[in-house]
Order: sequence, then C-alpha cells, then structure tokens
Amino acid sequence: MHYLSRIWVWAKGLFVSDLEYPDAALACPIRTVVLTVIIGLIALGWAVLVPFYVASRGGVFLPEHLQDTVEKDGLLKSRLTTDDYARWNEFLLRKKARQDQIENIREKVNAEKKPDIQAELLQQAARIREEQQTDKPPIVLIAWFRSPQMWLRPVEWMCLACLILLARPPGTVFPPRRNFVAGFLCFLIVYAGRFWPQLARNLWQTTSDLGRVVFAYPNWDIDGGSGILQEIDSILFTAGLLVLWSQWARYSNAMKQELLNNPTILEGEIRERAYKIWEQRRRPESTAEGAEQDWHKAAGELRFERINEDLARLSMVYVRWQVASLLLVVPFAFGTWFYYKIVGEYHDFRYLSSAVINHAMWGVSWIFLSLPLFTAWHHWHTVRMQALTELAASPPESQDVLKAIQELHPVPLWNLTVTIAGTFGTFLLPLLKLLLGQSF
Repeated sequence: MHYLSRIWVWAKGLFVSDLEYPDAALACPIRTVVLTVIIGLIALGWAVLVPFYVASRGGVFLPEHLQDTVEKDGLLKSRLTTDDYARWNEFLLRKKARQDQIENIREKVNAEKKPDIQAELLQQAARIREEQQTDKPPIVLIAWFRSPQMWLRPVEWMCLACLILLARPPGTVFPPRRNFVAGFLCFLIVYAGRFWPQLARNLWQTTSDLGRVVFAYPNWDIDGGSGILQEIDSILFTAGLLVLWSQWARYSNAMKQELLNNPTILEGEIRERAYKIWEQRRRPESTAEGAEQDWHKAAGELRFERINEDLARLSMVYVRWQVASLLLVVPFAFGTWFYYKIVGEYHDFRYLSSAVINHAMWGVSWIFLSLPLFTAWHHWHTVRMQALTELAASPPESQDVLKAIQELHPVPLWNLTVTIAGTFGTFLLPLLKLLLGQSF
C-alpha cells in the first residue's frame, strides 16, 4: 500500500501543476516529455491497435481481404451498375495479366546471365508497372492497412490531446466546468454537422450510379464493426473539439475582463513618482519649472511601464497562440487533405460535404484560438497609440520615453509574417488545389 500511495502521489504530481503553460513546460521539461509520451501511447493504442483488431476480425485489414469481402455474397455486384462492374472485372484481368508478366520477367532475369539482356528485361518490367499505375479502376478499395487513417488518426488524437491537456490556456481546467445542458446541445449540433454526410453515404448514396467510387473498410455495408468504431471515434473527437473551444473562449473572456479592469494611470501615481524623482535629483521644491519636468518624466515612465506590462502579456499570448496553431494544423490539415484527395483524385463527390465541414471546423477552431491574441493585440495597440499621442505633445524631457515606446514591438516582423503566411497557406492550399482541379 505504501508503494501504491507513492505511485499515486507521483502520478498526481505528473498531471497536476501549479504553473501555467508554457511556464510549466519550461520549468519541468522532463514532465512535459513524459506526458507527451503517455498521450502518444494512448493515442497509438486507441487509433491504431483497436482499429487493427477490429479490421482483422472484419476481413478488411489488407486490400486482398477487403476485395474478398466486397466480392462475397455479391455485395460489389449489387452496388455497381452493369457497365461499372464489367469495367471492374476487366481491370482485375488486366492487373492479373500484368502481374503474371512481371513474374515471368523476374524469372527470366534470374535465369539470364547477360547484363544487357537483364537490363532490357528490367526496363520492360518498369514499363508494365507504369502502365499499371496509369490504368485507373472504376472504383477504389481502401483497406485499413496503409490507409491514410492508419497514419493520420493517432497523430490527430495526439495533437488534440496535447492542446487540451498540455497547451491549454491559463485559468482553464479539464474537464471544463460548464452548463451540461448547453454543452450537450452544442455537442449535438456539431456532431450532427459532421455525421449527416456520412449517414447519407452509408444509407442512400451506396451505389455507383449515385456517385460512389470509394469502397472503404469502415463503410457500414462492408464492415459494421469498423463503422461503429469510426462513429465512437468521431463522437469522442467532437467532444474534445468542444472542450478546446470552451477553454479558449473562457480564456478570451477572462482576458477581456482583465483588460477592462486594468486601472489607468492616476494623478496620485504620477505625483508619487514625481516626488521620488525630485528626491533623487535633490531639486528645490519651489522650482516650478523643475516640478513640471519631474511631473512629465514621471508620467512618461509610468506609461512606459504599463506598456511594457501589456507587451509582456501580448508576447506570452502570442507564444501560446503560435504553439496552439501549430498543434491545430496537424489534425485538421491532414484530415482535410484526405477528404479533398478522395474528391479531387478519386472523383467521389459524396465526400465533398465532409471536406467542407471539416475545413469549416478548422476555421472555427482557429478563430477560437485567435480571439485572445486579437484582444491582447488590440488593447496593446490602443494603449501604445494613446501614449504616443500624449507624449508627442509633451516637453522635450519626455522624448526619450517617446522614442523607447516607438521602438517596442511584441513580435519580430519575420516571425509574425512566417506564422501567419504558414497558417493561412496551409488553410487555403487544399481549397485552391480543389478549385484548380490539381491532383493531391
């Protein structure tokens, strides 16, 4: 029991920290690395090992298994038109003939001793492989093994979990303390938006005359177990997405309240600072001109200190936003790329609505992550311009402070340019490729 209690204390200290991100990561990098590894292992188990088991049991693990499954009981024949089914069988015959040709060439190469003849045979095999790659089938079979989902889903889950648990904004907790009814209604709305295109694909748009080209392992008419697992995964991912939105919305509201309650520079503070300056210089109190100079210098110093405080806040918000934006790009960019690949390359336009909805949720998520940055940046810009306007009309003694404020910048221009260009470029590139009709 003593060892169990020690393990419990260690685990609690690992997951609970008094510091906020990124201070927690900088203060204890080993803790951050350990947590990231734990999150990665859990994501790997949920998004790889569980689907691996279900796909193996459902006969959709390898492309050969999936082909046997769709051919069994006439499923593929019932989903294709007569012409499409005939073209599919012709494609399989051509593929089989090419495979036999390549196998015969391989045997000849092994038996041939002359290098020039071997090179000619290898070139012939390369031409046959190139013909096979350009020979497009009327349908596309996507088994679980080596599918995009096999590689992308664990990375998507890992990034989302790191956003919620490790890189969450300050002042937020997990799980969030929110109204359950309102949260459940938001979940139903978001999940319905993600679910209805899939429902249409699996219940109504199931035949090739309705645009079906892709026959994937989690389709309900192919493997019900993989389909159920996909829906459970979608439910959990939607819930995680709402938790992320809630965290950053609360952070934005808290920052607005903090900035609204931020006290302005009062006359008493300026008087107190001017008196300290007078004591340092030992200037006679009766000198009116000296008192005025001390007053303006004190006001300029106080404004500079407040602007520096706002600058420090803005810089920290920018770091959080930059890291969160990078983590957000991974789960949505690859998912959007997968959907647009199906639409742009395979020409299965049933997935177009899912691609648009996924892209829209990416944009909404990025807006939630950017709200605190917009708020902090607008406040800092407003305070800075107000100080510059007031100091511009001040005596020459305040010009040093004016110049110092003018040289303040929260983020290097190159950093801001690269980050914004990368974010918007990643977001707009799939749309541009789809509109231009280019292959993914």
